[in-house]
Formats: sequence, structure tokens, C-alpha cells
Amino acid sequence: MLTGFEQLSIGVHELYLTMHRVETKQMEKYGLRGAYVKYLVALLHTPEGLTISQLCEICDQDKAAVSRAVSELVGREFIWRDNPRKNHYRAKLKLSERGCELAKEVCNSAKDAFDEAVAGLTQEQKDNLYELMFAVSDNLHVIGMKKAERYEK
Repeated sequence: MLTGFEQLSIGVHELYLTMHRVETKQMEKYGLRGAYVKYLVALLHTPEGLTISQLCEICDQDKAAVSRAVSELVGREFIWRDNPRKNHYRAKLKLSERGCELAKEVCNSAKDAFDEAVAGLTQEQKDNLYELMFAVSDNLHVIGMKKAERYEK
């Protein structure tokens, strides 16, 4: 018999995999990787633009991975650098019109899938679900940082 934690762990993992499949399916139409969704969404919600370093921090990814994704997205004209002559890592990245449309499409598709998944819940239950998920995520992040600090010593 699984404990509550084990059920939660499996459920969260399945939720992540399912959402990733939805994102990947959407991005395949454009010949892009599903992993790029997080970069497009971060830029969608930051119209003033982000540097690669800021994008790394927001998406919790290393510079090499973000830099590769950005190069492809710039090359495919989904995002652009506001000042290409500036240092590669300091130039602000912004969504192109095409990138904005893609980001909105992917967000809407993921939202529709999630809305369907929680269709039987009341609005209060949905609000509680989001609040609890963010609280647990934030707490686990803090715990992870504390453990990392202990190992560095």
C-alpha cells in the first residue's frame, strides 16, 4: 500500500509528464523541442525582455542549455535580441510576433488540458490546489537550497 507521500510523488510526476507531452505535441508542429516552452512563456510574461542570465534564473536552467535554445529560437525568428551588438548574455531577449503567437497557443492548449483535468472541482478547490502546489514547491526549494549549502561546507 502506498503512503500519501508516495501517491503524491507519483501523481506529481505523472502530471509533469502529461503536461510535458502536451507541450511537446504543440511544439512539434513548429519543429521545436517541448523544453523550449518555458523560455517562450517566461518571455511572454516579461514584455520588456530578459537577458539570458535572467532566463536561466527564472527557468532554473544552466546557461549552456538556455544559450542553445535561444540560438535556435532566434534563428527560427521566434525571439530576437534588442541589441545584437551588445554582449550575447546582456542583450535583452524579446518574443517576435510569431513567438508571441506560439507562446499563447501553447499556454492556451496546456490550460485547456488542465481545465479539463480539474473540471469536476469547485473554484475554491482549484484555488486551494494552486495555493498548496506553490507552497509545497517553494518550501521544497528552500529545503533544497539549505541542503546544498550544507554540502558546500
